[in-house]
Amino acid sequence: MAKPVRSQLACLIAVALGPCVGFAAPASWDNPVLRVSTEQHTDVIKKLDADLGGTRVLSVSDDKTAKLWDSETGRLLKTFRVPIDDRLEGQLFVGALHPGGRFAAIGGFTTDSTGQAPAYFFVDTERGGIVARMNVEPGDPYWVVHNLLFSPSGRYFAAALGDGSTGFYALRLYDVSGIQPVLVQDHRGFQAPIHGIDFSVNDRLAVVSLDGALYEFTPQDEFAVANSRGLSVAERPMHVRYSPSGRRMVVGYDGAPTVEVVNSASLTTDVVVDQALFPNQSGLHALDWSTDARYIFAAGESADTDVSRLYRWALDGSTAPEPIDIATNRITDVHRLPNGNLVISSSDPSVTCIDADGNVVWEKRTDVVDHRY
Repeated sequence: MAKPVRSQLACLIAVALGPCVGFAAPASWDNPVLRVSTEQHTDVIKKLDADLGGTRVLSVSDDKTAKLWDSETGRLLKTFRVPIDDRLEGQLFVGALHPGGRFAAIGGFTTDSTGQAPAYFFVDTERGGIVARMNVEPGDPYWVVHNLLFSPSGRYFAAALGDGSTGFYALRLYDVSGIQPVLVQDHRGFQAPIHGIDFSVNDRLAVVSLDGALYEFTPQDEFAVANSRGLSVAERPMHVRYSPSGRRMVVGYDGAPTVEVVNSASLTTDVVVDQALFPNQSGLHALDWSTDARYIFAAGESADTDVSRLYRWALDGSTAPEPIDIATNRITDVHRLPNGNLVISSSDPSVTCIDADGNVVWEKRTDVVDHRY
């Protein structure tokens, strides 16, 4: 298992004590907004992440909070808040835990203290506060944060940004192994939003864009040039996950009930799963592998009105997809833990931890009345 680079922690700790290049310490927010503090999320949960050891799970939500959970018990450890207003400002779409778990990056519809320039934030998972923010680069239009991720080694940090009104979609790679974070690459040629990014165990980076393309970047050339190809299913590829060894990827689609398994070395398709196996699904965008890479777990938008299911099946075709009832609304993310458990988020909102056989280990559901219906 890769070990996080210690100097990244040193850099972020230095940020907490004072700004370094590329970061700015957040100014005070002049117009506080009163919010009810609840243990559970109160709106759609968009994304999950876990530290490298799988001891803590991070969730982010449209309710404008990020929450840190103990992965064994489901106990709430911390709630993180960013600057908000009474409209969209502060909605969180993505969160990423540093492999060591000491810091997290969170973002979405988020801006700096002026409310004008887009930004994403770094929070201290022990003390609970914002320690830094990453701002715009020269020539940027306004953007929102679509995805954030640390590499398993802790050396690299990736950010997927976009703005539909201007057609600006960017993928940024930072080397954060030194005293100061360094922008390594700023790829701006994408034609559609980038929701799916994933690092392999050896820091290769897979990217899928809603334009139907798959890209793979490697650290050997500092992520400068991507191998790329059009995917077999042109139905809104949303997420991509490397297998535990990094030899394969699996791509999930928001617009079709199928997944595509790709060989990482050649980027050729190994398997496209038959859509007829999932008659009640309109998409299977949220997905991950089992720890032994024998099974795929996938979920998404269900045509059923009262249940959303996670499906598990063997990649060799020896088992048909096994449905596991998880939620009543759209399942938004699936994340594998090193011990074989999985955490699943939904629009209910809920966060559920199950073991590899589908048994519930713990579950967190909203503790306020749902006024949306």
